[in-house]
Amino acid sequence: MHRWWVWAFAALGLLFLGCPDSDADEDGLTKAEEEELGTDPDNPDTDGDGLSDGEEVNEHGTDPLEADSDGDEWDDGEEVDDGTDPLDEADHPYSGGWPIDACRSSIQPEADEVGSVALPFNLMDQFGETVRFYDFCDHVIVLVCGAFS
Repeated sequence: MHRWWVWAFAALGLLFLGCPDSDADEDGLTKAEEEELGTDPDNPDTDGDGLSDGEEVNEHGTDPLEADSDGDEWDDGEEVDDGTDPLDEADHPYSGGWPIDACRSSIQPEADEVGSVALPFNLMDQFGETVRFYDFCDHVIVLVCGAFS
């Protein structure tokens, strides 16, 4: 009977110390994975970018130790929330005020003919920022242009 108590006490000790397969901060990474990555096993968002360490590693491929994985001065969480690619420096939230729509990647261009889905193009807005035609796919876009000769 003495051996049973020793085994039960040892098992409880493992629970308190934490098993390598445990996920104390519930971020989707085990303690062993967090140790390997260098993330904080007691903080679900080590870099403070709004994405859990598990989301960064398992869903987005971003760096859980770096708030801005692509170096474009936008946190990874902001980019994911705004529908932009946190791994592409050229793709970031639009600073002109309109949200970029997630549907932009599902548009299939056809040709530049009446009644067809236009080929993608970029324009410069009034803020000097490049705007891609499909970024605002769920909104009406008014294009004002002029030509001088």
